[in-house]
Amino acid sequence: MTDYNKILFEKSGEVATVTFNNPKLCNAMDGEMLIELIDVCHRLEWDADTRFAIFTGAAKGFMAGVDLKSEAMSRKGDPISARLKQRQGQELMKRMCGLEQITVAAVSGSCLGAGIALAIACDLRIASQDAVWGLPNAGLGYFFSWASTPLLVGLVGPAKAKELVLTCDRISSDEALSIGLVNKVVPLEQLMDVTYHMVDRMAANGPLAVRMAKKIANAAAASYFGDISVCEPELVERLYLSTEPVEGTNAFFEKRKPRFRHRQ
Repeated sequence: MTDYNKILFEKSGEVATVTFNNPKLCNAMDGEMLIELIDVCHRLEWDADTRFAIFTGAAKGFMAGVDLKSEAMSRKGDPISARLKQRQGQELMKRMCGLEQITVAAVSGSCLGAGIALAIACDLRIASQDAVWGLPNAGLGYFFSWASTPLLVGLVGPAKAKELVLTCDRISSDEALSIGLVNKVVPLEQLMDVTYHMVDRMAANGPLAVRMAKKIANAAAASYFGDISVCEPELVERLYLSTEPVEGTNAFFEKRKPRFRHRQ
């Protein structure tokens, strides 16, 4: 096991398991976890012995978004910092999507915001029946960023993606399955067993064929056409100049509805 503060990283044979480990905040991502996840992806990029990587959360929860008290999104609401943090988030997503290993998200409990981003960056998603999925971003004055919106559209289609992003509604794993967001739904107590069983099934196939099949499928995906992620850091900086993320975050902590100024 490699020592990290906000994640656990273990290897067993050809399988690596990455566990988000911030249980006091339902594994919400802070700046430290973001950096550690980028580091672990960099390790996997150069690990020819590991063929599969499982991403999951500690204490029966996946990830309840970003820790709004941390600097994962910006440094004290500073627009320039927000733009640079956006690039860091994009780096994590691109590294996860580009891994040669087959990646599987084993999702239980809360899977919100950044949790959905990391889940859809994986090749496959297995969810427990208790998992809850949602994108609260717009209600906090953000859009669904980190180059994640094209991935979401590719999985569930434009109409459903817009509904999830614009309404901030939360959905069950059964609904997530019905719209194509997840591959399989299982009882909570079977989640990891089913995940490892699926990995075993894939591991029995030709290693080169499996690796090439992933790359071909990724290259054919619509989410890789017309990549707009280069624009997102500038758009996030513009959001912070509007003060909407600051008002959304303040409202969250003050347990009130945000008072956004309705202007373009």
